[in-house]
Amino acid sequence: PSDGSFWVTNQAAISNGSPSSGSGEDGRWQAFINQISTVALPVELLNFSVRPMDRGAQLYWSTASEVDNYGFYIEQKQGERFEVIGFIEGNNGEQIQNYEWNINYLPSGVHVFRLRQVDYDGKESFSDLASISIRGEDAFEVTQVSPNPFMENIKLEINISQSQRLLIQVHDYKGLLHYEQELPAQSELGIHSINIPLSQLREGSYILSIVGKQKVHHSPLIKA
Repeated sequence: PSDGSFWVTNQAAISNGSPSSGSGEDGRWQAFINQISTVALPVELLNFSVRPMDRGAQLYWSTASEVDNYGFYIEQKQGERFEVIGFIEGNNGEQIQNYEWNINYLPSGVHVFRLRQVDYDGKESFSDLASISIRGEDAFEVTQVSPNPFMENIKLEINISQSQRLLIQVHDYKGLLHYEQELPAQSELGIHSINIPLSQLREGSYILSIVGKQKVHHSPLIKA
């Protein structure tokens, strides 16, 4: 409807989304917000969205009018269910009301939120969904691949900032795997030096891949 209401009773609003996105200066986040017009109810929601805040996020929403509104439960999706993470009392009236809810920290991944609005008589309505994707800091950085071009072996240096399992692979440009080595999770962080024996490779061009939990690094290699 044209009245800007975003509420639907006893079902999640899924269709007719209008996605938007953003990115912060540090590249840590991307927000994807779906806003869906549905059936008007006593609480007229103007917007519900999420934006980055330091290492967490801020949920914010506005209402144009509220009648018999007990308040808003803030819910976050956990697996297949939504769990309550907070509550804010309503402000009944016909004037615009603005609300905020801060989350100080979110781990890497996609986080989905919704509002559950409750009337004084116990009736419930749900908002549309708002989501934000948090991309964590690099868990490792490749600081050296040498020599390159190489004849037999290469030396690999990796600065590891988070303990994790790493997989080292060398493919040709047709995608054929020629070398693979798994590094177990490290007990000590910092720079690790690894020698990669590649004397068996024919002359030509290859791709070195280092696969971590949240990052994949690629470097071109040349066998002389």
